[in-house]
Amino acid sequence: MAEDARSNRYLSLLERQRIATLRRDGLGVRAIAAQLGRAPSTISRELRRNRLAHDAGYDGDLAHSRARDRAHRPRRGRLFTDHELRALVQAKT
Repeated sequence: MAEDARSNRYLSLLERQRIATLRRDGLGVRAIAAQLGRAPSTISRELRRNRLAHDAGYDGDLAHSRARDRAHRPRRGRLFTDHELRALVQAKT
């Protein structure tokens, strides 16, 4: 999905890169959140979820790549897999 087409609900690549820079500069979670206009819990969760192995830091580009991979889980639709539900929906139309 194109970066500009994504909702503000998700962190952008630029925001993740800024988190990495601000974290490297020694800012805390609340200070980073204030600068980005995000909730501290969002920043904390992002850092925890995408921290590199052995607390080596946070890489915004890698974190964004991982987030995009998680967002594109291949899933079949519920109506495709649940034949009983599909029959019920088709009967209503």
